[in-house]
Amino acid sequence: MDRRYRLVVAAVLFCISTAMAVGPLHPSDPPVPPLSDASLKKQKWVAKEMLDAYDQVGHHDPKWDEPARLALRLSVDMWGAPRSREGGNWVQYQAAQRAIDAGCDDPMVLYVYARTFVNFGNDPEKCRHLHNRAADALRGSRYSGFYKSISQFRAAQLQIELANEHGRAMGKYDMDELTAGTSRLSLAIGVMGQLSREINVPVGQWIDLGGEVLSEAMIQGGGRTLAVEWALPEIEKRAPKLATLVIKGHLYTKWAWDARGDDFAGNVTDGGWKLMKQRLDVAQTTLEEAWKLDPTCIDIPIQMITVELGQGQGRERMEMWFKRAMEIDPDSQEACRAKLYYLEPKWYGTPRDMVDFGRECLKTGRFNSNVPWTLERAHAALSHYTRGGYANDSDPRYYGRPGVWTDLKQVFDGYLAVDKDLNPNYLRNQYARYACLAEAWDDAAKMFPLIGDRIDPRVWKADEFQWARKAALANAGAH
Repeated sequence: MDRRYRLVVAAVLFCISTAMAVGPLHPSDPPVPPLSDASLKKQKWVAKEMLDAYDQVGHHDPKWDEPARLALRLSVDMWGAPRSREGGNWVQYQAAQRAIDAGCDDPMVLYVYARTFVNFGNDPEKCRHLHNRAADALRGSRYSGFYKSISQFRAAQLQIELANEHGRAMGKYDMDELTAGTSRLSLAIGVMGQLSREINVPVGQWIDLGGEVLSEAMIQGGGRTLAVEWALPEIEKRAPKLATLVIKGHLYTKWAWDARGDDFAGNVTDGGWKLMKQRLDVAQTTLEEAWKLDPTCIDIPIQMITVELGQGQGRERMEMWFKRAMEIDPDSQEACRAKLYYLEPKWYGTPRDMVDFGRECLKTGRFNSNVPWTLERAHAALSHYTRGGYANDSDPRYYGRPGVWTDLKQVFDGYLAVDKDLNPNYLRNQYARYACLAEAWDDAAKMFPLIGDRIDPRVWKADEFQWARKAALANAGAH
């Protein structure tokens, strides 16, 4: 490690220490502001196309109507809101399962069951079957073209992933499996045309579908070149101009970073820099054209933050686009994530910048969104900056630094208060783990009885939970 690099790392570590020294903040009053107008608008559309549509065109029967409506109402809350509440996922799945067990064959309920089965079903073969059944049922229904299309995309993705998995394991691909996936993909793109005939479809729904087309192109192994040469023209045939421009801007931004690669700046070739600049210029021109068409489309300023990350024209420009994004939707976690990444020390910011920004997000009190969670993301990102340089793995010792747990506890307390009527088991597991890493034993010991034996494997490694619980109970009250 050369002397200049050691100085940079030392400066980052010093900044981390001083950033932690600021006293705790408290969420603003009132603690939970209402959802933003943009969030409510999306939620209203999802409610119309799921819950209201069930009453108008769904398959009804007294045997399943009650759990079916509950599953759909929870789906509106989960998928139409700016934040999915962890406990709500399980209740959503249970309600859908009760409806299906009662004989429900409504296409939208089948889709909800398939999507929630991904998290709780633990049976990959059945999961693929459920997605195929839901996609086929929605295709012949009177539900929105958005759900007809996205259900085919979901089924195609699972099928193509299966084919790729088998191909890697066996050294050759099963053409029948691949054909089944690509056929679903063709159906998904074809059904997008039906959506163009529907009224008042939010541009965000089109952008979501466009993202699915591009993702499928990547999964098929063609990379972003296939996305540009094949997927983008297919989108242009069907989507409104605004959505097409935003999707193209997003694609060219990603393609630009592909040209640069993931290596350090000094190792990027001249050709890589040149290609990156060319593609970012296309992205910028495209997104600016989209902005002229509709300065209320939040996807544009969010994407422009990433364009600025690559072009490096200055923080003032990034702040301008971030401000525009949050004026459109103060619940936007995507805008906050884009800015936070921009502020990392490896780009244009400092640890103090990251923590200060995270605390600003906490102070909004918008716990019905993921905006306050930005402070957790800031500390999680900073835990990778070690004395040896940037590490792929988080350094658990970071969480013992002064002020870190104070920040994280406020984040968790805010979300746990909002989710008190659900079963926020994932949050409780995270709370307990972070408290143990910070050796905040009293706080950890209070959480373990609430967790009980509901250990979340996404949070804990192997026997880590048992060790942490024993350590918390042994050390609690020792000052």
